[in-house]
Amino acid sequence: MLSVIGSGLLLSAALAGHGKVVLSDYVPVVETHSFFVGYVFFVGGILLVMGSFLRAVLRHLGRALPLPVYGMCAVIACGMITILALFVGLGTIGSRSYNALFWGAGHALQYVYVGTLAVTWYILAASAYGAIPVAPRASRLAFALYPMLALPIPFLYFLVDPVVLPRMASVNTFLGLGLGLPTLLHALLIFVSVARAVRGEFLTWSGKVWEDPKASALALSSLLFLIGGLLAPVGAQNTLRVTAHYHAMLVGGVTLAFMGLVYHILPAIGRDLRDAISARIQPFIFGLGVLLIVLTLAWAGSQGAPRKTVMAGIGVGVAWSAVLNFMALGAGLATLGGAIFVGSVLRALLPVQVESRAARATQGVGKRRRNLAGVT
Repeated sequence: MLSVIGSGLLLSAALAGHGKVVLSDYVPVVETHSFFVGYVFFVGGILLVMGSFLRAVLRHLGRALPLPVYGMCAVIACGMITILALFVGLGTIGSRSYNALFWGAGHALQYVYVGTLAVTWYILAASAYGAIPVAPRASRLAFALYPMLALPIPFLYFLVDPVVLPRMASVNTFLGLGLGLPTLLHALLIFVSVARAVRGEFLTWSGKVWEDPKASALALSSLLFLIGGLLAPVGAQNTLRVTAHYHAMLVGGVTLAFMGLVYHILPAIGRDLRDAISARIQPFIFGLGVLLIVLTLAWAGSQGAPRKTVMAGIGVGVAWSAVLNFMALGAGLATLGGAIFVGSVLRALLPVQVESRAARATQGVGKRRRNLAGVT
């Protein structure tokens, strides 16, 4: 609830049109009291959720944690490092540079996203294929590497001038490798477990990808994440290749995995979308849309389109102007895929309310009939 209230305050601050707007990385800032209060509420809600999860885990001390639970413990450790980095940034920088202030928390938060992505991949592989982890110890090691590699982030503010941290290519490259290598190990282990589950039969795998949205979400999420890794902006820090990189990994890979996770959760509450055509095609439409966006951004970046300032050259016929027109098609497809996802999930959930109203109406009719019988 705190996070919902915080989100509402952040949205109201953006819509009110008051205060100075600072378009910094990670968190664009509106310098108003409602914005900062909303941000505190939002972070506080996340802390409460992490605390609730850890309390539940502590009740089972002495037992071996299932791999997804172990992975989420590593993710929560990264979340704590994110909060620490934010407080350290506030203490060392304050409002002098929002870019530098949110740099540490933003990078640590990437470990949260990608760690949760890996957990989701394991869940989807087991749900769609019945895949069993082939090397649980290696998987646990890969999860443990996330907080270990993220831990130095808050302390970097004390080692160098924190205002220049966002521009330090060596540090950003190290953090990128620390993020990518454990995730590639997860991807390899999951690929092997799925291959064993389908016994190497390509038709079994491809049929599942088409028939089960959990399988298609897993496949497309992995593909987009791999493409994002290949587009790592080494040597191209100030072009749209950077934007292509994180759109593939986060907007595509992480979002698609979470969509697949929703398709996994729905049957647990009595709603199954496996036979719904809309649920089958939705991951492909969304994934294709994001892929078009990514390829367009990478293409424009290869022609020198600058990061964040690309619109400045549209009117003068620069080389990348025509290329970026394809991005509208990708954005339209991704939006359509997102809308289909929301519609599919709502169609699965709304009948619960309809049935409950019908049940209450039936009970009311029965009660009135009994009352009438008693009168007569």
